[in-house]
Amino acid sequence: FKKYYTDSDNCTPIFIAPNTNKYSTIARNIAKLFEFEIPLFSEYRMLKDHKLELLIRLVSFPIDSQIRLPYIVVVYDVMHRYYPDFPEYSLKVRILRDLFYKRAAKHSVFTIVDSYQSKEDLVRFYKIEEEKIKIIPYCPPWYVYKYKDLEESYIREVMNKHGIFERFIFYPAQFWHHKNHLRLIKALHLLRKEYKTVIPVVLTGSPRSDSKGTYSQVMQLMDEVNMRDQILNLGYLPEKDIVALYKKAVTLVFPSLIGPTNIPPLEAMVLGAPVVCSNIFSMPEQVGEAGLLFDPFNVEDMAEKIYRIWTDNNLRQNLIRKGHERVKNMTIKNYAKQWENISGLLRGFLFRY
Repeated sequence: FKKYYTDSDNCTPIFIAPNTNKYSTIARNIAKLFEFEIPLFSEYRMLKDHKLELLIRLVSFPIDSQIRLPYIVVVYDVMHRYYPDFPEYSLKVRILRDLFYKRAAKHSVFTIVDSYQSKEDLVRFYKIEEEKIKIIPYCPPWYVYKYKDLEESYIREVMNKHGIFERFIFYPAQFWHHKNHLRLIKALHLLRKEYKTVIPVVLTGSPRSDSKGTYSQVMQLMDEVNMRDQILNLGYLPEKDIVALYKKAVTLVFPSLIGPTNIPPLEAMVLGAPVVCSNIFSMPEQVGEAGLLFDPFNVEDMAEKIYRIWTDNNLRQNLIRKGHERVKNMTIKNYAKQWENISGLLRGFLFRY
């Protein structure tokens, strides 16, 4: 925390200890039953002592309206509305998401979303006023830019450490159902069976991220189709090693079923990896002509697109070039400017508080 946030004279960290009275403890225990970590209103009341003019909240939980503290909130997606049958979106999760997201957005000064579709979703599902919803597209995390020009010697070291000595495709994702690992494995099996082409894939999802059994299903499918030697899961890795894998991969394959947009395709474009990804929600608008698109529900289409990018070097180079062009102005500095622009609009709204 100190390294990244306290070097500036404009930054004053405020640490708020969890409220430990018996009522707060009971509330937290109830929240855990619903698989949520809920910041209690009593903790936000402590912020009033610091005379804050504005609170920027990166989690989509409501704040006690009695506190009268203006805030901006980020709502990342409402995908539970599209996939209510997915195991990660249980009934209790769907109920709490709707309750929290609607209240948080309704009482905010502004609500930040990643895309026009996200804005339309908040209007459609929660009746949020359009003028209160502002779009700030995702930006790759800091480490992508820090290690962008990673030394070739370090990349070789990472490959040797993990026993990667051949071409591979890369999919960095946790083992959640919506990440669509099962169809990816089926597509790779189809390529081996029908195209007579074996394409190794490197995964970086942590087994501990799976609480719904998806990881076990993936491992079982790998055994059923005899593909253990073709699929390498490295688990959780340091950021620098993730960058090395991007830079060495033949392509990023991103078959995720949710959006509206996602960060890994942006990381790939910045780091010079071609992108082949899902064609749903706002993904086509996010990657533009810098990505090769497939239907993530269609194993045959996914396999055909992976085969094309695996075998066509001209296509890969063209996508890399277009990717660089698409993200050339996508920097941490420009991302910060978008937040500054939002803050410039606040003068007309804060008087309400």
